[in-house]
Parts: sequence; C-alpha cells; structure tokens
Amino acid sequence: MPKFLRELLLGLGKALVALILVFGLFLGYAAYSERAATGKAEAFCKTVTAGSDASALLDSAIAYGADTVHTKWFRTDDQDQLPVTFSGATPLSQHICWVKAAGGRVVSSRVVYLD
Repeated sequence: MPKFLRELLLGLGKALVALILVFGLFLGYAAYSERAATGKAEAFCKTVTAGSDASALLDSAIAYGADTVHTKWFRTDDQDQLPVTFSGATPLSQHICWVKAAGGRVVSSRVVYLD
C-alpha cells in the first residue's frame, strides 16, 4: 500500500473517531439536560399546592432556575396562568409546571412537556 494512501486512511480514521466522540458527547449532554429539566419541573410542581398564595410564585420560579423569557403570568378563561418553563437540550424542548390560579390562590398545577 502506498504511503500517501496509508496516511489518508489514518487521517480519515482519526476524523471518524473524533466525530463519533463529539456525537457521543452531544447525546450525553442531551440526555442529562432533558433529565435535569424534567426533574426541576416536577420538583417545582411539588412545592405548589392548591389553595396556596400565588403572588410570590413568579419570583420563586425564577429563583428555582426557570426560563425568564417564557415564565410569565397571563390570563385566560377567568384564570391566571403561569407556565413555569425549564428548557431541555434545545430551547424548543420545554418541561413546564403549569400553574392555574384564581383570586390570588393556586387552583391547580401539573407538569406538561412541549417539544
């Protein structure tokens, strides 16, 4: 086998190994960040109980590490709603503790996932 062909194959082999390692690291990061976002959303929802005061929930959510862009109160169907959002591997992967409140009191909270 000519020397240049051997060097070419060696270089291609190294490049392939590097690509496999980078892809593996990305998959590991994605799995970790998805698990962490799910855990944060579930843990935050456990702290929110029906009938509790809803006035400090936004500050509490931000302190807990929720996404400040998507975590905002809005009103619909005579209820105040707060989607406490934790992003996963990508900004489009959102694990949410969805809080509904009426009259300043929490009505319900549940974990949802948007992809």
